[in-house]
Amino acid sequence: MIHQNPARKFTVGRFIITTTYAPCLTNKLSLRGLVSKTYDIEDVPFYRMITAHPIFTPCVGGKIILNPEAVDMEKGQTLIFFPQIPGLTIKKFEFDKKFAVKPDQVEPLLSAKGVILLAETSSPCVTASNRIVHYLYFTGSKKKEVRAERPCLAGGLLAKTCRVDNEGKTIPSPVVAFTFEGDNVTIHSDINRTSEFETFFKRLSENAGQKPNGAERFAFIFNCIGRFEYEDDELKLFRKYFPDVPYFGFWSYGEFCIPDSHARNMTDPKKIKIDRHIRYLNSACASYMIVTITH
Repeated sequence: MIHQNPARKFTVGRFIITTTYAPCLTNKLSLRGLVSKTYDIEDVPFYRMITAHPIFTPCVGGKIILNPEAVDMEKGQTLIFFPQIPGLTIKKFEFDKKFAVKPDQVEPLLSAKGVILLAETSSPCVTASNRIVHYLYFTGSKKKEVRAERPCLAGGLLAKTCRVDNEGKTIPSPVVAFTFEGDNVTIHSDINRTSEFETFFKRLSENAGQKPNGAERFAFIFNCIGRFEYEDDELKLFRKYFPDVPYFGFWSYGEFCIPDSHARNMTDPKKIKIDRHIRYLNSACASYMIVTITH
């Protein structure tokens, strides 16, 4: 049920992602229209992600996530309002799966501190996303020259991704990237390929460090559906090592990641060891990204 309140100006968000459980695909309602009854979201990009299982992002209020009680979405759908946080710039990039991704298309992503990459599971989308990851690592089509500086990366494959315009029309957006930039923004990412959660989260928390006083911090989690049985244990330890850190959680069919150890700046490119066995797309893994903004 949607409360018929006068629309409130949506001033805290830069764009919106609504995540939908796969069985809800038959829903014909315009989510943008529903949300517009409560919020004025004109010209706010509105993305819809279809996931394998109900999203596990909690309803967290405050500056990071706004999931209004006034909007009672049907089972399996969650609204994520990305905020306008001083010092943080978020940009979006869409890629056409029909054409091969070129290095110049990936160039704008290289200046970011972190990149979230989402793609559909079809072969063209997987190919396009793999090429994006490749060009984040390497300067050309071959694994010959690795980049001395590259952003951290997290993300995964979803059942379907699309964009909803202001008229409620659905526009395919099969490969999309969101970048996070800012002078006072630090990004940490890592991927867990095992069930040894304690060791993994200890390492990730040590790399990210304690949250500075007055800083904003949130996380992204892309967890393979093959790890569904570990959900409770994994999130319990995440909350232990990252208390009070809100997170955006997705179930995915494959995971992307450029860990901290691969994204650090190198003073001498000649000393960079080229890893010819880079995994562009991982499976049965959990990809994490921690975003921290200091003020």
